[in-house]
Amino acid sequence: EPHNYTLYLRRGILYYRSKEYQQAKKNFDTAIDLQPEILGLYLWKLKTLEFLGSQEAKLMTINNALRVHPYSSILNQKKSTTSSFAAGGCVETQESVLNLPFFHFA
Repeated sequence: EPHNYTLYLRRGILYYRSKEYQQAKKNFDTAIDLQPEILGLYLWKLKTLEFLGSQEAKLMTINNALRVHPYSSILNQKKSTTSSFAAGGCVETQESVLNLPFFHFA
């Protein structure tokens, strides 16, 4: 059921906060499968991928999110930065990712 995405999102956030990034990614992937139209799910996955170090996975996630949210300035900015990084250009800092607006649960 689509409303169950929140269970995976919350669990992903818990894993993320526990620095269990591989588990967090799996939960965000499931949440995205259930509710692909929610931008915040992609953003949490991107935040997690920062710690897993996969530029290709980040770019693929951004491209998938842009199919649903083609006018997202956050995603377009991330794509530009990630593409530059993959080509040997600028390096994005952890701090820039941490300043993106995400869902927060108590």
